[in-house]
Amino acid sequence: MSYDYPRPNLILSRCLELKACRYNGHVIRDQVVAALLPYINIIAVCPEEEIGLGTPRDPIRIVRDGQGYKLIQPATGSDITERMEQFANCYVSDLKDLDGAILKSRSPSCGIRDTKIFPKAEESTASGRGAGLFARQVRQQFPNFPIADEGRLASAAWREHFLTAIFTLARFHAETVADDISSLIEFQSRHKLLFMTYNQTRTRRLGRIVANQGRLPAQEVHDAYAVELPLIFARRPRPAAHINTQMHAFGFFSGKLTQAEKNHFMKLMNKYRSGLITAGVVNNLLGSWIVRLSEEYLAQQIYLQPFPDKLSRLPDSGRRRS
Repeated sequence: MSYDYPRPNLILSRCLELKACRYNGHVIRDQVVAALLPYINIIAVCPEEEIGLGTPRDPIRIVRDGQGYKLIQPATGSDITERMEQFANCYVSDLKDLDGAILKSRSPSCGIRDTKIFPKAEESTASGRGAGLFARQVRQQFPNFPIADEGRLASAAWREHFLTAIFTLARFHAETVADDISSLIEFQSRHKLLFMTYNQTRTRRLGRIVANQGRLPAQEVHDAYAVELPLIFARRPRPAAHINTQMHAFGFFSGKLTQAEKNHFMKLMNKYRSGLITAGVVNNLLGSWIVRLSEEYLAQQIYLQPFPDKLSRLPDSGRRRS
């Protein structure tokens, strides 16, 4: 079982493994990002450098301003809100065929969920947390696309979900043709088990789009599919959904396996159910049986190997974030 994996187009905070452009002049070393670099097309950005703050630089912070937010540099008293918002809007508006983003956690520009928000520029204690100003614009322009930070990707379960999403979107951009519905039919067929695991309702919606009972032009069908596809990854599938799919795949082999092999599979399933391993560990075993027993249907299904195998071998932080 072997797949060719298109390279996802990812926005990547430049301070993550690429350049020493943090406010303190440092680069952030991250094992997951470093492992991912050879597999992606990098759209590198440091919003703070891009608006002329330089490196190193005095820190900036988000300050609550009525119902909105301002980006302030306390040491200089500078309000750089407008500069950042203008840059972010222009930058993000020019992006095409984006598959996702990895942004620096807790950054006033790039943080996606845990940036400190202060009641006043001079306050030392934050009053809340939220997204950085650049990250807000990315989310507004691409509201349904996978966006993560390096902290969340340390968790194997979250990383598995993120990688599945970005590589699926990359395959869609690489393998489907706007004026050829047959390419959509093939794409939908190969992803059937994956999509059903994630969201059965949205899988049926995608199926109806592909069926094209309204006899719409191929371009309209393709565009409708492109809008619906990212929504299927809005949530991580529950373990029960993975287990249902894995048991379905196991059924293809059950009559060809030894009792010891069956027992081993069930032990792995129990470990996954208990949160001790990820779904990918079980899928690797199923994948080995596909090769040994020449199961052609499952060999065509993306579910069992949705992203490069080397990326499934990275360590787990142990955090099971909800």
